Amino acid sequence: MSRIYDSLFAAKLRTNKIIWLEGPFGCGKSTYAEQAIHDIGFDFETIDFRSKLVRNKFNELTLAEMTWYFNQNPAYVLKDVQYFKSLQHLIKLSLSQEIKTTLVLTTSFRTGMNDEFTEAIRWEGLSFYFSPKTYYERTMEHGMVQEEKNLENRLVFGNMFSTFDEDRGYYSEVLTQKMEQILLHQLGAFERINKKKPLFRLLQLLALKVGEGISFNELAESVELDNETVDRYISLFQAAHLLIVLPAMFNDNRYEIKKQHVVYFIDNGIRNALISNFTPFEDRFDKEILWKNWLISERFKWIKTNQKIPAFYFWKSHTRQFVDLIEIQDNAFFAIRCSWSKKKLAKKPTLFANYYPNVIFKSIHRNNYLSFLARK
Repeated sequence: MSRIYDSLFAAKLRTNKIIWLEGPFGCGKSTYAEQAIHDIGFDFETIDFRSKLVRNKFNELTLAEMTWYFNQNPAYVLKDVQYFKSLQHLIKLSLSQEIKTTLVLTTSFRTGMNDEFTEAIRWEGLSFYFSPKTYYERTMEHGMVQEEKNLENRLVFGNMFSTFDEDRGYYSEVLTQKMEQILLHQLGAFERINKKKPLFRLLQLLALKVGEGISFNELAESVELDNETVDRYISLFQAAHLLIVLPAMFNDNRYEIKKQHVVYFIDNGIRNALISNFTPFEDRFDKEILWKNWLISERFKWIKTNQKIPAFYFWKSHTRQFVDLIEIQDNAFFAIRCSWSKKKLAKKPTLFANYYPNVIFKSIHRNNYLSFLARK
């Protein structure tokens, strides 16, 4: 399973003691790490912390026992290490050189690492974002012609699948099972969730409101939860790499909306699994929604895969003028509107043009999206 950072990842394995692979559930993070370690010739052991038996055993280790155990092999792949309660102690032992082996941490949820260490590991380039392969990587794998043929399937089933040679029912079943695993085994792992039905209703409601400006207060009323709980659940969805949440960009100009958010799902297939809709793209009523979600989620994944940390926003006015995505990177502003049809080119909203005349604006449509997705 090749990724664009293969050579960099291999180099980090040889020279660093801690490497972090983070990303959505079930994308192959551990398999990738195992193959990379094997390729450079290290002996290694994989420890799967999703197993309750394994978790209990390792959580009982003293610091001395932990030090001894993790010095037995040149490398370890710690799968779903977010479940390991003593993770912070393990990291300290590694940083102090008491543990001298290479530790590859894979996570599909937020970890027990403190914020200071999390930022440090990202700053040092030791954190790699591992999502389903980006569109750019798929074109490198299959060629642009084949991926162009796959595009409408990607808009319905997402990027988790390499090809689409099976019956459509196979892909919908896999995605539905994956969604159930995320709901059952991940979202309640670190947070107390007493109301599973409202949680699922909230996710479904968000799936139906992709790309719209939403108020958390209105969401709370719709699913009969308090505002604090809705805020906590949405943070939980982000921590599980399910959602991308964009805040509103504003500069206290007249008519600018300040308090809304826009959500996108990290993968179109997961979004469609939530609403149980795998109808072929040509028959969909929500073509523009699927196109917008796919474009913005692919841009988000591509940027993170390249280890960049830009800021993402949307913009909206009380007069219903809208900008789908504003990306700020190295003090440069780039804004887009998404349109499936090149015949309906979106124009730069008048108010936005007046308030932000120096922001580059483009309409991204069916015929020009590749340059947008591949721009670093």
